[in-house]
Amino acid sequence: MNRDAGRTNGSSQGNAEAGYVEKFPPTSGRIMGILAVGLAVATMVYAAFDGERGFEAPVAWGAAFAAILSYAALLRPAVRVEKDELVLRNMLDTHHIPLAAVDEVAVRQVLAVRVDEKRYVSPAIGHSFMRTIRPKTERGGEKTFTYQEYVRDRILDLADGARRRLAGGDPPPARRTWALLELAGLAVTAIGLVLALALG
Repeated sequence: MNRDAGRTNGSSQGNAEAGYVEKFPPTSGRIMGILAVGLAVATMVYAAFDGERGFEAPVAWGAAFAAILSYAALLRPAVRVEKDELVLRNMLDTHHIPLAAVDEVAVRQVLAVRVDEKRYVSPAIGHSFMRTIRPKTERGGEKTFTYQEYVRDRILDLADGARRRLAGGDPPPARRTWALLELAGLAVTAIGLVLALALG
């Protein structure tokens, strides 16, 4: 869908003042992420304190790696707006996209944002595979307006407001930051696992 279509009504303002933050709750991954991280942490703790029953260092390091990976893949992704920026926090990086530069927004299995010829995606907002091929309908056959569509329209509204405030000027370029703590954690636990397997 392009930026000229799919607007919400007047209650959804395309306006973002200084200090404005709007968060969009994720649509999937949270329950599985909590369970996966909890199981991995429990295994790691058990392995660390029970060295006489077959749970040795490789299991502890592997569980630590799995915990960080599960957190990064399932719990870290998020979408929010901070003043005039759309922030897409993904598994190992975060994209800061000027709202005024947003051309298109689409939500299928992931949220996709097009800026010029570049496409940015976030798994935090999306439809299930079945919902993608078979949209939910109300009685009478009308298509249901979903939360995912609200997120799409809200981002488009905020992008329009950002362009108006820019008054024809050029938006700054999008920037990317890395999840240094998660990357360091994955590197350390992977090295620990390899060394534990080699020395075990």
